[in-house]
Amino acid sequence: MSTKMSYRIDFTANTVTITKAFADAANNPFSEEYKMLVELRNQGFSIVNKTHKPAKTKTPMPTYKQMEHYISSLAESEFYLQRYEAVLNEAKSHTNAITKVRKWFRATFPNYGKLPEFDEDNRIIVTPVDHDAETLKKTA
Repeated sequence: MSTKMSYRIDFTANTVTITKAFADAANNPFSEEYKMLVELRNQGFSIVNKTHKPAKTKTPMPTYKQMEHYISSLAESEFYLQRYEAVLNEAKSHTNAITKVRKWFRATFPNYGKLPEFDEDNRIIVTPVDHDAETLKKTA
């Protein structure tokens, strides 16, 4: 194994950060990685395994056209299209209008990006933020 870029020495913290691959290779007492870790420990360094941060979940960033298309497929599309137009018109007074519109869109349609639920006319049912789909089915 190549030890290049598999570890990093931090002299201020007196630590050596190693990758998982380096740690696996160092498990063999006859490997170069093992010998290097023994030498670093003898020099007083603490060994730390490198951990990866989990990937951030991405928030959907729909375009105006995608938002309009989604709203037009809703069960109450006329109502929501009027709201969308009002929000769009108000957002034009801000420097970054699409950010304002997306914020409203995500708050109004929290299930955008998930599998939709349909009514008997095959139009998407809007699930409010504070309700789950099962509760809405029972009350309908």
